[in-house]
Amino acid sequence: MKRTTALAVVLVFAVLAAGLVVGLVQFADGGGSLEEQWVSDTARDHTGNHHPVAVVERADGADVIAPINDVGDDASMTSTSCALTSLDGGSGGIDWQAGMPVEHCHIHTFSDPKIADVTGDGAPDVIVGTGRKALVAYDGTDGSELWDREFETIGYSRPVLADLTDDPGEEIVAVDFFGNAYAVASDGTPLWHRALNGTVWAEPAVGDFTGDGTTEIAVGSNEGTFLLAANGSVERQFDATAYTLVDDDVDGDGRPELIAADAGDDGVVTAIDPAENRRLWTERTDGDPAARAVGDGDGDGATELYVSVRGGRVVALDVSSGEREWETTIAVGDDAIVPAPSLGDVGGDDGPELVVPSAGGVVAVLDPANGDELAAYERDVPVLAPVTLGDLDGDDDAEILAIYGDGRVVALNYEA
Repeated sequence: MKRTTALAVVLVFAVLAAGLVVGLVQFADGGGSLEEQWVSDTARDHTGNHHPVAVVERADGADVIAPINDVGDDASMTSTSCALTSLDGGSGGIDWQAGMPVEHCHIHTFSDPKIADVTGDGAPDVIVGTGRKALVAYDGTDGSELWDREFETIGYSRPVLADLTDDPGEEIVAVDFFGNAYAVASDGTPLWHRALNGTVWAEPAVGDFTGDGTTEIAVGSNEGTFLLAANGSVERQFDATAYTLVDDDVDGDGRPELIAADAGDDGVVTAIDPAENRRLWTERTDGDPAARAVGDGDGDGATELYVSVRGGRVVALDVSSGEREWETTIAVGDDAIVPAPSLGDVGGDDGPELVVPSAGGVVAVLDPANGDELAAYERDVPVLAPVTLGDLDGDDDAEILAIYGDGRVVALNYEA
């Protein structure tokens, strides 16, 4: 269905460093509104930023960690053109920046960030792949560097935590862009490195996928999906390629399975049972699917997988069978990229909403039960990364954090 007719349109004008920015807040029939809380002063002169932000929720407020990347000639670049940036969750003001030398500054300088307490002091830190070919841990309080682990190439996907050893706490697993998987202790001590095939965009998945009582790490690439043991050895390999990779108990047997979405014209989404080394179902979406939201969006007791497809289509699949429950279209422009949807309670009603951004500049809130559009916000700048949901103001419902291609982060509040 197309975007519902707006009952009212509020133009929000903000004169910012990069010039006049216009935000459209739309009130949809039977839906609600998206209200702009703040827009960060982090603009860059290009529109290619495509790594999502992370939210650090604290007892006294929240911070937003934004990987700001830049492109340009050396003469125009500075040490903070590319910067891992901490924003105040209440105002969007810059708290600290961890910059990158100009020679390592490019569109992939900072990967998707992971929040974790690596020092054990009870305060969250930030772990991220960097353009200097290293996994780096930054102090979440001031942005100072804690340690680094050399990569073969740049990072892209978010690192994950996994219990790989008998030592207390969890270890960190990260995969670089060329498919090298690394495990490090929380203090940065290297544990192992495994070279895999292919290019990796997908965040790894962690769980007991074989049902043997041990932890495995699943890595999806354009050459297939690999299952690694806790020591880094390859246990199994599946021919399902993955642009995004999620896990869920697909068949109700009490252990997780894998769901791989493959970028390409066919747009195949595949559920894999790693224990039995077989495909459970395959669904074709006909063009560049992306998925990371899994949950019971309609309250029927069954789980859905929410998939976005280039051009504005959003599809809900029954996770146990792959059958379509509904399909809708948001207005994004011809052939626009649509990042993976996010599922969470942004309305404060103890029920989930589905939030879908697009390269058309639209952030849309959908009813996950049927795909109806509830509200939308728009800037004339693309959104190339999934939105992040986090409670910035302590009211027990999440705000929507969208990083636009120009590097500005927009905080949105949904009112039902």
